[in-house]
Amino acid sequence: APFGAVPGLGALLARGGAAVQLLGAALPAGGIAALGSLIGDTFGVGWTVRAAAVLLLMVGWRSNWLPASGRINTGRLALLGIAVAATAAISHGTASSVPAWGFAFDFAHLAAVTAWVGGIIALAIAYRRLDAHDEAQATDRRKLLGRVSLLAGIAVPLGLLAGLGRAVSELAR
Repeated sequence: APFGAVPGLGALLARGGAAVQLLGAALPAGGIAALGSLIGDTFGVGWTVRAAAVLLLMVGWRSNWLPASGRINTGRLALLGIAVAATAAISHGTASSVPAWGFAFDFAHLAAVTAWVGGIIALAIAYRRLDAHDEAQATDRRKLLGRVSLLAGIAVPLGLLAGLGRAVSELAR
């Protein structure tokens, strides 16, 4: 498989970053002793949901995000959506004057950027690992390029619009 262990590594890095984020929030609140109360508030619940979704992705991951049939694994996509939603739920956007709009803009922005960056990483790995002189692999590369291009054509404008909407909502305060 051209993608190997990269998805698992990405999930592992996300878990490490989440641990650093939790400690970063606990230190100003009273250090390690504050972890218990921190986990019980809105930030902690969102952090725990996101951490659980990423952990489930790590445990259940196999290297075929797009199986040969071309169908996306909906279970993995749902877990990724939960992780993005939990991140948006504890982001600064929910502290805006209209928290629902802040959440919606942050969710759309995070989902779009996640899809776009993930597509670029998948494309880079595939182009590096697949043999351009093998006709079957060249066909796979062309299919992947088409999928990532379509994804980017949707994700980049969505990310820009969501970021713009978020900025306008902040400026309107």
